[in-house]
Amino acid sequence: MKNSKLIEVLSVLSKDEIRDFDTFLKGTYLNKTPGKVWLFQYLKKYHPAFPEAKVDRKYVAKKLSTHLKTSEKSLANFMTRLYGELERFLLLKELEESEVEKEFLLLKVLQKKKLDKLLFQKIGQVKKSWEANEPEGIEQIHNAYKLDKICFTHPNYNKFNLDKLAAENLLEQLDNYYFTSKLYWTQCINSRRQILSTTNKANKYPNYFIEEILNFCNDFSNEQHIRLNLLYLLNKAYKTDNFEKYYDIKKLFF
Repeated sequence: MKNSKLIEVLSVLSKDEIRDFDTFLKGTYLNKTPGKVWLFQYLKKYHPAFPEAKVDRKYVAKKLSTHLKTSEKSLANFMTRLYGELERFLLLKELEESEVEKEFLLLKVLQKKKLDKLLFQKIGQVKKSWEANEPEGIEQIHNAYKLDKICFTHPNYNKFNLDKLAAENLLEQLDNYYFTSKLYWTQCINSRRQILSTTNKANKYPNYFIEEILNFCNDFSNEQHIRLNLLYLLNKAYKTDNFEKYYDIKKLFF
């Protein structure tokens, strides 16, 4: 039992997470399957070390027998059920901490239930919250695309919205995300090459389509795409070994 995935995951949880999981598990308690609850009540006493002697299968089965009839076979069933609840708990906890993922999941539910009015009201709320405090990172460019895609592909979009989306808007958003991501990862390769290689010529990696992307970005209006402009200048500086625009790059970075 010491090497089981159940113990492996429980051992890395904090004291607060163990307490929260205890509350969560009691909230999902079913009279038909009390074994998982009793098993956790026993195991949490030995968190986080879980001494091997205390989590030996025969020993644990014997200890649980004071509450309900338990064999090694039924203990394995309790472990499977408890681990399933642990996965649910961790997913819900992660969802609570990820506001964007939570919003998209709610939009999916509203769309699935055909609650169109509430769906578009929620989309409007999300857009306003992003305008007030835009989430950081390249993924936000993709999230903006996904949000508009929900609207554009919805059969009742025109009925509930005055502002019309064009396919060209979606394509521009998608291109912006693609080029920015491409330049970001190319920059990661370039940086790694500069840091880890004994010479600048060592460990050459193919820069797939990077020439085309750099040429495109040279003529692309970057005023509204700060991340794209930053990564373009970084890659160009590495590629030409010319850092004359260092301060411009620094300003964009901050």
